[in-house]
Amino acid sequence: MLAVPSLVVLVSLAQPAQEVWAHLWRTQLLELIGNTLALLAGVGAGTLVVGTGLAWLVVAYRFPGRGVLEWALVLPVAMPAYVIGFAFLGLFDFAGPVQGALRRWLGDGVRLPEIRSYWGVVVLMTLVFYPYVYLLARAGIARELDVPALSRGDFPELRQFGVGLDESTPLWYYVLREAQVMANGLTLGPVGGRIVGEVFIGLLQLDRDSYLSQRGWRPTLPTRSGRVTGDFRMVDFLAFARVDPAHRGR
Repeated sequence: MLAVPSLVVLVSLAQPAQEVWAHLWRTQLLELIGNTLALLAGVGAGTLVVGTGLAWLVVAYRFPGRGVLEWALVLPVAMPAYVIGFAFLGLFDFAGPVQGALRRWLGDGVRLPEIRSYWGVVVLMTLVFYPYVYLLARAGIARELDVPALSRGDFPELRQFGVGLDESTPLWYYVLREAQVMANGLTLGPVGGRIVGEVFIGLLQLDRDSYLSQRGWRPTLPTRSGRVTGDFRMVDFLAFARVDPAHRGR
C-alpha cells in the first residue's frame, strides 16, 4: 500500500498528456527545474557542512553535555519533514511568536529575513536532513581516528553503585582507568594522551609568544648529551625535566 502512490506517478510518466507537458514547458517547468537544482546544491552543501562538522565535534572532542548532544542531534529524524516545516514557519514567520517578541522588545522596525524564500527553504531542509550525513560521518570519523575504547568489563568496581557509571563513566575516571588497563599506570592511554596532546598543541597555537610564532627559532636547552645542538627532541625534554624512564629508575 505504501508503494501505490509512487507506482501511480511512474505509470503516469509512461503515458504523459502532451497538452499538460506543453503547458508546463511554456509556463513553469524550466523554473521548477532551476529551483530544484538550486535546492539540491544549497541543501547538499548545507547538510555536508553541518552534518560533518557536528560529527567531528562529538567524535574528536570531549566537553560537558557531549553525551546528550550526541543523540539529540539525531532527533530531527524522528519527525516528518513537513511537520518541521510547518513548525518552523509558524515560529519564525512575520506573525509568529519569535518575530512578535522581537518587535515588542526592540521596536516595530525589527524584522527577520524572509522565511518564505530560497534561503529559508535551504536552512530548513538542512536542519531536517543533516542527521543522515551526521550519522554516516560520525561512524567514518570514529573509524579513521581508530581510538580503542574500554568496555564495561573494565569498570567492575563501578557496577556496585547501580547508577550506570560503568556505561557512562566520568571522563577523569575513564582516563585514569585507561592508563591502568592499557599502560599499567605508567603512561596515559589513547584518550587521555590525545586530550593532553591537543591541549598543549592548542596552547602553543594560541600563544603569540610560543616558539610556533617565532620565525627562525631554535632550541637552546641542552640535549641528553649535555650539549646545545639546536636539535631538541621530546626525549631530551623529558630528560631535562628528569621525568624520563632513566631518571625514574625504569
